[in-house]
Order: sequence, then structure tokens, then C-alpha cells
Amino acid sequence: MRPLLDDPAAGVVREVTAALLPSAELVPEEWLAERLGAGWPRPVRVAAFRLLDARGGIVRRRAAEALLDDSDVKLRGWAGHAVKRG
Repeated sequence: MRPLLDDPAAGVVREVTAALLPSAELVPEEWLAERLGAGWPRPVRVAAFRLLDARGGIVRRRAAEALLDDSDVKLRGWAGHAVKRG
């Protein structure tokens, strides 16, 4: 299912993310962290963050910190909120 997280259709990315959330820890952290970068489309960055956020702890914090300067205001705000949660 991982290739579908890179699909150009935002709806596909959303559905795959929702399907993977219960087992987010099975998706490699490094693979997801790469997709937080500015070169990826917004739906891919959101999906990667949602899956990393679902893991909680230090994984959530690292992912959130990576997005604090994101160009997307909503994603940046979500990341800021995650950092405050700890």
C-alpha cells in the first residue's frame, strides 16, 4: 500500500492513510520522514505526518518539528499544536 501514499490523487492518499492509521507503526519511520520534505505534494506530507503523529512520543515530536516551517499554514499549525502536546 505504500506506493499509494505517493499517488497524485489526494483522495487516494487520504483513503490509504485512513486504512494504515491502525497499524501506523508498521510503515517505516524513515520512509515517512522523507515525505515531510517541501518537495512532496501537500497530501503526501499530510499523510506522512498523520501516520507519524499516530505513533506518538518522540516520533510525533520529530515529525512535528520538521514541519514547523512548512509552506502550508494548516500543516504548520497542526505541527505546532503537536509540539505543544509533547
